[in-house]
Amino acid sequence: MPRVLILRKPDSAVQLRAALEAEGYSSAALPVTATEFLLPANFVGVTTPWIAFTSANGARGLYRALVHAAHVLQPSVRIACVGQATADVAHALFARKPDHVAPVADGAHLALSLSKSLPAGTDILYPCPGGHDSDFTTTCRELGLNVQALPVYRTLMLDPQELQTALAALLPCEYAVFYAPSAVRAFCLAHPLPWPFTAVAIGPTTHRALITMGQRNTILSEQPRAEAIVNAIRFADSNAWEPEHV
Repeated sequence: MPRVLILRKPDSAVQLRAALEAEGYSSAALPVTATEFLLPANFVGVTTPWIAFTSANGARGLYRALVHAAHVLQPSVRIACVGQATADVAHALFARKPDHVAPVADGAHLALSLSKSLPAGTDILYPCPGGHDSDFTTTCRELGLNVQALPVYRTLMLDPQELQTALAALLPCEYAVFYAPSAVRAFCLAHPLPWPFTAVAIGPTTHRALITMGQRNTILSEQPRAEAIVNAIRFADSNAWEPEHV
């Protein structure tokens, strides 16, 4: 029975594990990073006509900031999200469906799709991870959209030695699912390349991170939803498909 290692918290992997089991795969879940939410100083609420979320944690972080500052999201503010999974989280938190959902779970794709429908100079609040620029902000600015970055969380890599010990009990596997570039970096520290398994990248940004690190044996799922990931793995298996070599 092929084994899949899911690199996220077990409670976040329940749906994927059930979907994999239904298709005859065994699985295990192990987080390699942790999230620390930040409360922005002097936050006065959302004053831009648009908000963009490139991750569920961005939506969660903004919601926390609004609650802490005793502000509410005004109905006139429009919401854009990467992928349906992020849109579902935003919908649950803000009790409204997002106005714009990019079909590919990637910040650059969201920026491109927004630029096709919004006039140049549109102000967009971007609740984002702290510490680095992103494909979303870079692409938006190149396309003439004004992005106001608001760091609302940061990603922490877990201790490599502790991860190494945990991985020893879970490996080997045929597939490992990576949800973000930070997970790629954290896994590399605990389990250096080469890897004997196929890496499943969620979204083009994570795929590029795997290639940059030197992992050539990859498949891509453009969405983080369980059915999309299972379909990508099944396609690789049932069609004897050779993973990408870039």
